[in-house]
Order: sequence, then C-alpha cells, then structure tokens
Amino acid sequence: MNDWATLLANRDELVRAFATVVAAGVVRADTDHPAFHGCYDWHSAVHGTYALLAASRLTGDSTFAEVALSQTGSAAVGAEVTALTDGRLDHEVPYGMAWALVLDSEAVRSDIDVFGDLAVAAADRVAGHLDALCGSGDLTAAAYDEEYPSATWATIALRRWGLARCDAYAVDAADRVAKRILGAFVAGGAEPAGAIARRGFFSPVHLAVLLAADLGGGADTAALSARAGFDAGLLGGAQQPTVHSAGLNFSRAWGLYGAWRITRDPRWRDAAARLIVGHAGRPESWRDDYARYAHWIPQFGLFAVVETVDRP
Repeated sequence: MNDWATLLANRDELVRAFATVVAAGVVRADTDHPAFHGCYDWHSAVHGTYALLAASRLTGDSTFAEVALSQTGSAAVGAEVTALTDGRLDHEVPYGMAWALVLDSEAVRSDIDVFGDLAVAAADRVAGHLDALCGSGDLTAAAYDEEYPSATWATIALRRWGLARCDAYAVDAADRVAKRILGAFVAGGAEPAGAIARRGFFSPVHLAVLLAADLGGGADTAALSARAGFDAGLLGGAQQPTVHSAGLNFSRAWGLYGAWRITRDPRWRDAAARLIVGHAGRPESWRDDYARYAHWIPQFGLFAVVETVDRP
C-alpha cells in the first residue's frame, strides 16, 4: 500500500484522533477570553474551534462541533468582536485573524453564522495589514517569515474567506498581494540569503506553493513546486530544533499537496500523505504534551487532512 492509499484508509481515524485532543483543549479555561479561552492561547483556540467544526463535517459525528459551539455562543463571540475592534487583539494580526477567517470559511459550509461578524472585522484587519506591508516594502520579508507574521498564510486565509463569503473586495485584495508574493518566490528561490530554516511552524516555500495552487498554478509555480519537493522528508529529532518546528511536518504537507494540485505529479501527493501519516505516528509530538504540542499541532494535522478531502 502506497502512502496515499494508507492515508485514505486511515483518514477518518486520524480526524477523530486529532479532534479528540483538540476538544479537550477547547473547553479549558486557559485564558479569560470569552469565546476562545482554551488551547493555551487565543489563536490556538480559534483554530481549535475550526478543527472541531471540520472534524464533524468530515466524519458526520456532530459531537465535535457541539463541543466547539458550546464554548462560542453569540454573546461570547460578540465580546470577541468588541475586543478586536477596541484593539485588544492587535497582537493577533495577522496570524490569529487569518485563522478567524479560516474558521468562518469552515462554519459557512455547515450554515453556522455565529462567526460572521468576527470574520468581517478580521478580514478588514488582515487586508489593511497586507496593504501596509505592500506600501512599506516589507511584504517579501513577511512572506518569508516562518511564524506568526507570515504574509503568505494571511493572504491564503483572506482569499479563501472571500470566496466562501462571496466577498469580491477580499478576493481582489488577496489576489493583488498574492501576485506580488509569488513573484518574489519565483524570482528569489526557496529562501532568501541568510534565512534560518526549520525553527518556525511554517516553511515559507511550501506556503507559497499552497497559495499558488489556490490561484490555479501555472508554469512558474510548477517550478516552485519542484523546489518545494526537495524538502519532502519526514522531520524529527535534531531536524526540529524548536517546539514550533514540530509543526512543520503537517504544514509542509499543506504545500506538498498543493504541489500535486498544480502538477498532478503523484510524488507530491504521496509525500504529503507520508508527512501526515508519519507525524501522526509520533503522538509524543502532537498528543502527549499539552503546553508544547497538544494545544495546537493536532489542528495543523487536521487542516492537512481536510485539504485532501476538500481539494481532491
């Protein structure tokens, strides 16, 4: 059985395993935020909520969504919107705001509208942030960032949300930024000189390939996919020198699956499956240590699996 067939055979089991860990985190009172108070910090609670909604959709088991929605009633989410507009969540721009857009994009698939106002406010902040990066000349550096400031991840989330909500302004804003980001990657290679790789939870080139796939690919981005392919092996041990780098196997899988979407080369699809199944087989790096891993990495794994369902 090849790697892709192994993933398909175990996909439902993986979703349930990830979601079970996420559910235990979402209900915690780790912070005093009204809706997103579990999973150690605000942004992890947001993508935890996303993960549970997605898990229910994929498995047909409503229990996961019920857990998420039990923590995020309209009053609680409304208080989060107020916190956002009052500037008390400025530190969550762009990363946490991007995940709020991913959350709402997932919610609308199941006709759940409680996160709509939050997403509108988040989209405004993300679009403004990306526009400011373009104006200041800092967009390329942010696109190559491996962690929270990633402009590439913010652009992916804004564009997907715009499509989900039929918001032409969001799509147009994201498309303008996306073309500049991909131009920088195609011209500049996988990494800028002096970049420190494998310390954050994102691989910039893999996110660039995911963005390229969302825009439909093309000859230049097919070449970019090939460059991403050199980094398709399962990471572990000394190859993951930081806590955050333990998220790379899953987030690189996002991009490798995107490379398959662009090229239809089965090597990239198999590589993505190998990273998903391989890291899932290391529960000590996603399930067993709440403070370091379990409050956030299962969400990355679930997003990787969802990509293989939603973008076949």
